[in-house]
Amino acid sequence: MNPIGLLEMILPAIESGSMLLLAETRPEALDRVLAERPEISRLFEIVRLAPPSDGEIQGLLEAWAGRSRETRRVEVPRDVLREAAALARQYLSAHVAPGGVLRLLEGALEDAVLRAGPGGSAALGMDDLVSALARLTGLPRDLLDERRALDLEAVRRRFEARVIGQPEAVGCLVDRLALLKAGITDPARPTGVFLFAGPSAPARPSWRRRSRSTCSAPPTVSSAST
Repeated sequence: MNPIGLLEMILPAIESGSMLLLAETRPEALDRVLAERPEISRLFEIVRLAPPSDGEIQGLLEAWAGRSRETRRVEVPRDVLREAAALARQYLSAHVAPGGVLRLLEGALEDAVLRAGPGGSAALGMDDLVSALARLTGLPRDLLDERRALDLEAVRRRFEARVIGQPEAVGCLVDRLALLKAGITDPARPTGVFLFAGPSAPARPSWRRRSRSTCSAPPTVSSAST
């Protein structure tokens, strides 16, 4: 449903005081609504929340770790908390902090609880983080786990064996995967956006299929004829 249309329906009730409404939204969505309906600023008390600081996030994560130890019998070392925060910044930047890192930790916690078994105890480790991150992102473990080497030449050969005669396009994708593996991509931007342009219609969908089969969750790709 159009949120502006819904707002039109409930504004009379809000103005008369017969409806009390507590809402949350993203800053860009609020700015768009205010531009279209300036009276919202009069009818609502708008509270803009600043993102938590790194220190506040660390405090939240340590509190989460304490609850996990008490209620789920899972120990969460501080170095694992730090690594989870770093992985969330790189791969889960679409989630406002600390949402991404908490989703990652909750997924890893479920793995640790299953590993411990009924009534057992466990320690959360890197394997749990990588498994949870792979599920959240769709990316393969070899790409996410810094302890594993990514054989770029094997990736290149895999692409070249499936898409013939496109060395420049192969090189672009392999270079982007190398940057992602090294952790030097900008988490505020897409992993990669590629435009495959050419006269051969079958080749362009083939690229999309091959990038999916190699990366599981590929860089964004588009195709166009020339």
